[in-house]
Parts: sequence; C-alpha cells; structure tokens
Amino acid sequence: MKGRKRAPGGGRKPNPNKKVMFSTRLEPEVMAALRAGAQTWPGQNISTFAEYLINKGLRDRDEAERDPALRGLLLLIARLADEISGVRLESHKFLRSELRNRWRTDLFKFRAFKFAVKKLLDTLEEPPESSSMTAQEREKYAREAAEALGHNPEFTKLFVEIQKSPEALGASVFGNFWIRFTHSDLPFTDSERSIISKYPAMGRLMERENYDFHKARKALELKPEEEDLADAIRRIMKDRNLDFENEPVPPDIRKARDFIIDRGVSLHEAAATLPTAIERLKHIRSNPLPTLDEALKLLKSQKPKDKRR
Repeated sequence: MKGRKRAPGGGRKPNPNKKVMFSTRLEPEVMAALRAGAQTWPGQNISTFAEYLINKGLRDRDEAERDPALRGLLLLIARLADEISGVRLESHKFLRSELRNRWRTDLFKFRAFKFAVKKLLDTLEEPPESSSMTAQEREKYAREAAEALGHNPEFTKLFVEIQKSPEALGASVFGNFWIRFTHSDLPFTDSERSIISKYPAMGRLMERENYDFHKARKALELKPEEEDLADAIRRIMKDRNLDFENEPVPPDIRKARDFIIDRGVSLHEAAATLPTAIERLKHIRSNPLPTLDEALKLLKSQKPKDKRR
C-alpha cells in the first residue's frame, strides 16, 4: 500500500527557537583549547561552551560594526546602572554579582535609574537645526519612500504623518519595535516565514533579532504578554490575509477556540471541588490554558481515529 502524499504546506512548521545540529572540522590545537576551556564552564559541556564562544564572537562582531557614538552612549548608561546599583565602589566579586542588577530589581533604584538616563539624554547637546531636513523635504522623502515600497494611498498618508514630528516618528518606531519584542516568544507567522525564504538577507536579520529579543526578555525576566483570545484570532486571520471584522472565522480556528474554552470550563469545575481557595488558585495556576497557536498545533497533530465498518 502506497503511503499518502503530504498536502502542499503540510507537515510540522519550523520552530525558530529549536536548536539545530551543526558539525565542523577543527584544528587539533583549537579542539584542545576548546576542551580545556570547557573544564572551567558550568557542567563542563563542550557543546554549550562552543555555542557560548560562537555567540560571543557574533556579538563582538555586531558591536564592532555599531556606531561609535552609540557605543559610547550605551557605555554611559551601563555606568549609570552600576553606580545606582552600588557596584562601582565594590571590589568583592560576590558582592558585585549580588548588587549588579539592583537597578532592575529594586523599585527605588529602578526609578532613580530611569531619571538618571533621562537626565543624560537631556544633557547631551542636540545637533544643529541645519542637520535636519525641512518639513517639505521630509514629506517629499516620506512620499517617495512609501511609493517605492508599492503600498496604497492610506499607507502613504500614514507614513507622511509619522515623519511630521520627532514625537510621531519615535512613537511609531517604538510601537513597532515593542510589538516585535513582546511577540518574540511566538513562532514566526506564515508571512514571516515566506519573507525569510524569499529574502535570505532579510531572513537572517529577522532570525538574529528574534534570537536577541528572546535573550533580552530572559535577562530582563519579562514574561510573555497574555494575548486575548479575540486578539489571537484577529492576528492569525490577518496573517492568512483574512478580514476579522467581515469574514467568518475559519473552522480550524473555531475548533481551537472551542477547545480552549472547554479546557477552561473543565479546569474551573475541577478547581471548584477543592476545599480551600488557595488550593483552587494553585490548581488553576499549575494548569495554564494553551494559547491559540498551541491549540491549533495540538489539534492539527491529532490523527483521526480509524472508522470501522
């Protein structure tokens, strides 16, 4: 019996956060140095030590390509964080490690850090007026850039509005940046995977940014933002070029939505049988509901049971 052919686009979607196999040949002295270095590494694992060195090398390369003025600014911000955390005058290695992140974990010091960074930016001398384009030049640039991208008149109008003031440009850039940052825990969408496949250079930038964002979120101990079920449906339909407001929800999304709702009802019914409020709360927290992406993946992986005549 011949096996069934996989439908176009079927199969497991690639996970950008999943580790991949990599093998290469090394000079004997390089391998010896790698083994020696791994002996001082937590767990004494050569693979994780090699990954650390590769990642560090890539970061050093990125740092070398960064604008020198920006490197200087980041250095000053780091020094402010150290001074507010109390690291600067502390020589003991253990105490330095204990104090290093106080700018982030201590509310009083975090607010002091925010104020100090704002004072630093306010104190820096602004470029002269002649260094910027005039309002007319900015509008012309914005229209030409939007038209070059081949977008519709609504996008061109929005692009022109963004360029009208520093506040509008900053708000737009930060908004897009923050969306990418907070959604870096999610797998790439179909449209993003299409871009990665079609434009390798852009794909490498997207994958690198996603990796950096993932590391930054972990270092800052930021939990993924909880996405409302309706917002998740809207996002997935948009990725499929469907209009959430005017088109029906596709059957697979409806099924995944109902799966999450039913799971939630069952979870709360089970919690209601527990004797105390603390136990009920612990039960609910220890059994988080799946996201819409997870529910879609789970339902898609479930094979239909054979029907017997």
